[in-house]
Amino acid sequence: MFNTKKNDNMNTQTKSKSLKVNELSLFLPRHLYYNDTPLFNYTAYTMLYSIAKYGSGHTKSVADFYLSDNGKSKLKEWQIDTEGSFFSSVLDGDFMTAIRRGDSGTHEALCKGLLNKEINF
Repeated sequence: MFNTKKNDNMNTQTKSKSLKVNELSLFLPRHLYYNDTPLFNYTAYTMLYSIAKYGSGHTKSVADFYLSDNGKSKLKEWQIDTEGSFFSSVLDGDFMTAIRRGDSGTHEALCKGLLNKEINF
């Protein structure tokens, strides 16, 4: 039912190379590109940043994985296509759909990011 290998891989990849939560960039960082194409847009980046900063559990781990500078851009590009409904909307930069699809923890993390002016549209 759950892809535990995928989750274990994300957790091990992000432990040492996670983005520090206090480092929101004004531009999409270079390590979030694959073949000179951004993996996601800037709104998605700021939403992931908010989830990584204010979230907890699995969703925080997933956000940390996508924001990490771990040299796994090709893996990230592949995983973007396999994400479920909540992270699909986050990675598309669709704030309203992400709010509807998320649970109370992700809802709170995204709202904190919005209130603290860390999510840009």
